[in-house]
This record gives sequence, structure tokens and C-alpha cells, in this order.
Amino acid sequence: MRVTRYRPLGVAASIVVSLGLAARAPAQAEPPAGDRPQVEALPTPEEVFARYAEGMGGQDRLDAVQIRRMSGSYEGEPFRFPARLVVWQARPDRVHMRISQPGSSTIEIGYDGAVAWQRMPDGSVVDLGGARLRDIARSSHFWGELAYQEKYTRTETVAFFDLEGTPSVVVDGFDADDRRTRLFFHRETGLLLRRLQVAVGSDGKPVTLDMTFEDYREFDGVMFPTRVVQQARRRNEQTQEVEQLGKTVFKYNTFDLSPEGEHSFAKPE
Repeated sequence: MRVTRYRPLGVAASIVVSLGLAARAPAQAEPPAGDRPQVEALPTPEEVFARYAEGMGGQDRLDAVQIRRMSGSYEGEPFRFPARLVVWQARPDRVHMRISQPGSSTIEIGYDGAVAWQRMPDGSVVDLGGARLRDIARSSHFWGELAYQEKYTRTETVAFFDLEGTPSVVVDGFDADDRRTRLFFHRETGLLLRRLQVAVGSDGKPVTLDMTFEDYREFDGVMFPTRVVQQARRRNEQTQEVEQLGKTVFKYNTFDLSPEGEHSFAKPE
């Protein structure tokens, strides 16, 4: 399932729509109540997330999975060519990602539920704190957006939206720092299609992450996106122009929902 980017309204159009002043025909007599078109009510956020769980495989099947190992390839900085990608995740919120390429450096990021760490290009391992720690903690939930009650202090359904031919429903979630994450779910399958969120970059400055979730496939009764594309951008404080910071592509070809052996998520000594 491939998703194309939506085109936001221009400033003028946004004002017109927000004021309810979209182009109207000259005033005419109101049609009889029985002839008025029915406006479909928006689902509640709880209904949208419940549909998402159903689309992924059902809550019972998801609850049965305690750990998983995903492998594939990574395309993006600092590698010139696709690199090997391996991600381990365990309930409730532990994660370890390793990206490596023969003859090049290895990138590792981990979170054991309390401590977040990163292996630097020189091989040293450092703790991640502050806003980066909070971002990693929020993104480490085992089933992602299904942990919306833990990730967000409030949620609201915004609108139905057409992602250039793909019918979707849009939900906004606000975290403890009142930062908004915008989520687009497929109206028919319930699956997550796109996520827009503000995170903290390695330089400590805010960055917008635009992620699309594509090519869903079933692995052992659970639907997973096998291609995730992330585009980072931020607004230049001086010119106010939007700068594209880089694009990364995660491709997964293996999902093991019962990997053998123990795996450590703790910071390496």
C-alpha cells in the first residue's frame, strides 16, 4: 500500500475554509429537511484506534506477541549505500536498533525502559537525556500508536481526508509538552498511513518528521508496513523557508514474532 503526499491548503484557502466562507451559490430556498444531504459523523479517536488494532490483526493476536525481531535495509545518512538494519523490540517499551555496513561505521540506538543510549561513530556509547530521551521513550512503545493513552495527554479526530485517492481519517495527538502528532489512518483497512510529528534533532533544535507507512504485508497473523519513508525538515529561522534535512528509507523483509534466545536492551558497558 503506497501513500503519496497530500497537498495542504494555501493560506488564503485555509482562512476561507476556517470561516465557513467557501465559494457559495447565490442564496436559495432551504430544501426540505428530508432532502438535505446527510453529513457523516467523525469517529471518536477511540474508535479509530480500535479499528487500527483490528486492521493489524485483532487485539487478541497483538496481545499474544511479547517480542519481535525485524530485519531489512536502511537507506540514508551517513551511508552511501543501503546498510543492514536489525531492530529488536520487547514489551512494554524496550527497543534496540542496529544499522551497519561492512567497512563502514555502525549506528546503534537503544532504550531499556529507563535509559536511552547511542553508539557514536568512534565506538563510544553515550546516554541520551532531556527531550531526546522523552522522544525515544514515546517512540518505543511496542505497538506504536496503539499506546495512544500513554503517548498522548489528549487526542481528537480532525477530519476525513483524501490522500490523493486514498480515503483517510485524521487524528491529532498532543503529548505532555503539548506537541502535536498528526496521524492518517486508512478509512477502509484502519491501518496507519502517515504520521507528522515534531521531534528534537541531534543538534537540540526541533525538526518535523514526515513518515509514510507503505506496502503492508501479513507476518504470522499481523500486518506490518514493509517500507517506511521518513523525510525530515525544519523552517529556517532567518529566511523562514522550509529546509529538507534528509530522507531515510527503512525496508523490512523479515518479521520474527518469536525470536529465539535472550536479547539485551541495556546500555553496553
